[in-house]
Amino acid sequence: MNKQPHPNPNPNTDIYSFSNVKDEKFSKLEIYIPEWLEYKVSGKEWISWGSDNLMPRYLITMRDSSAIHNAILTKKELYTYGNGLQDGKSIDCFTYGTPETLKAIISDFYVYGMYAMNVVWATDGKSIAHAEHVDMGKVRAGKKNPMGKIDHWYYSNNFQDTRKPENRAIRIDAYDPKNPVGSQLYVYHGYASGFQYYSKPSYYSSITWINLDYEIGNWHLNNVRAGFSGSMAVIFNEMPDSQEERDYIYAQLKQQYSGSTQAGNVFIIFNRDKETGVELMPLQLNDSDARYEALMEIVRNNIMSGHNVVGPALFGISTPGALSARTELDIALEILMNTEIAPNQKLICETLQRVLRLDFMPELTTTSPVQFIFSETVMKDILTQDELRELISYPPLTKEEETVTDTNIEKAGEAGLDVSPT
Repeated sequence: MNKQPHPNPNPNTDIYSFSNVKDEKFSKLEIYIPEWLEYKVSGKEWISWGSDNLMPRYLITMRDSSAIHNAILTKKELYTYGNGLQDGKSIDCFTYGTPETLKAIISDFYVYGMYAMNVVWATDGKSIAHAEHVDMGKVRAGKKNPMGKIDHWYYSNNFQDTRKPENRAIRIDAYDPKNPVGSQLYVYHGYASGFQYYSKPSYYSSITWINLDYEIGNWHLNNVRAGFSGSMAVIFNEMPDSQEERDYIYAQLKQQYSGSTQAGNVFIIFNRDKETGVELMPLQLNDSDARYEALMEIVRNNIMSGHNVVGPALFGISTPGALSARTELDIALEILMNTEIAPNQKLICETLQRVLRLDFMPELTTTSPVQFIFSETVMKDILTQDELRELISYPPLTKEEETVTDTNIEKAGEAGLDVSPT
């Protein structure tokens, strides 16, 4: 029973309330928003990534809490990986396989704006024996040396509780081709103006709007759970003498009105007064839902702006009133590939080739969500007979088989064969 927990200012009034979700009290889940700060943690050797060292956890929470943000990140990762390395090539030193490692690196690149690899040098000091992806969210920078370089990093399963043995922070030497010995950690972090240790992800300018996307969804969820807020107050002007009687009335009304099919909270007020009777008082609902709907469009647009999205349909995001013609999608895809996907593919591949000392330049193939559609006449002119049959899931013709065409008929007539219609 949700009897009012705070002191009642009027001893002659007893107030009860119940919602359509048993007796639980639903409150909005607050997400801690850390500031992007870099500072040496007191008593520790590593540099904090955000206030309270919580920035990676916050970025992951935002990825998992905002549907729009998640959809864009997922599609960017998909377009960047494409169909994997060209010509079916693989990077043999990757311990857990090329596809899995590449996908993990690409995911961290977009979520954190950084990624990490543990590399083990071969005994000759000229090649990499083993390499594997390391979750960037579990990595922190050590303090820079007098030359302004990060010469070591720290790894922990949970930097919030490094006292536990399983979370003990491990110091790892930074990748150094001038000292090619043992196990080292390579961390890609691009230049970030004003910051020395951690680079911001490209979407960070819209992080407030991404957080707001979650808050709007959470508001609607709690509104549904609470039956769209209080809708009725039942006022009894004659208070029952015993607590048991009041509880009984409360239970009976709750059983009748609570539940998902009877939306709305009901407040029961027992008021000790000279006048007797029961009064029903509707509670005016505010128009918060309408305001949230209007705000949602602004949120969507700002998240897409932060991600430099030109064609929302390429990321599975529908925009009211937009049908996205094929020509527009083609243009949007070309802009996306030329300004973001292809440059990021090149950056990642060149970095892998340099760091892992590969004897070839890896290249990621591209995949397109938009396929060109040609007319039957055009396809007949540019495709072979077997290619046309493959489009309709027919097997290639054998030498003994041949399709009937005008040319075939003409040649058959010249050979004296009967080609008249049957």
